[in-house]
Amino acid sequence: MALRASSVLPRNIRAAARRESGAIQVSSRLIRIAALSAADVLSELATGPDGLTEEEAERRLEEFGPNVVARDERFTRLRLFIRSCLNPLVILLAVLATISFATAQNTSDIVGGMLMIAMIVLGVSLRFIQEARADSARPS
Repeated sequence: MALRASSVLPRNIRAAARRESGAIQVSSRLIRIAALSAADVLSELATGPDGLTEEEAERRLEEFGPNVVARDERFTRLRLFIRSCLNPLVILLAVLATISFATAQNTSDIVGGMLMIAMIVLGVSLRFIQEARADSARPS
């Protein structure tokens, strides 16, 4: 069964790569090859339907090095906590709580500020715990 480029990659891969906003990098060669037919792809990559010969694989290993996946960067707990705090909603709630405390004229203003602080603590805690678990779940 022959694979078509559209069955593997999105039709407009450039737009898909831009939507990712830097999360992934797509090489221009991959973009060009994705639109080619199977025969053209094999000739472009200097291979055949049966793959590389042993000699060609050894030559490419010496020329390009091993094909290894890059490791993900792990974040320290402090960095995860700071990232959790730099959320626009958290910053907005902190500003509003500060204004509420600064202009408090009665206890309801203080209660409102305390409620905002509780929302900040809850939001930051949940995000920090989720990101810490996700970071520790990644393979080393």
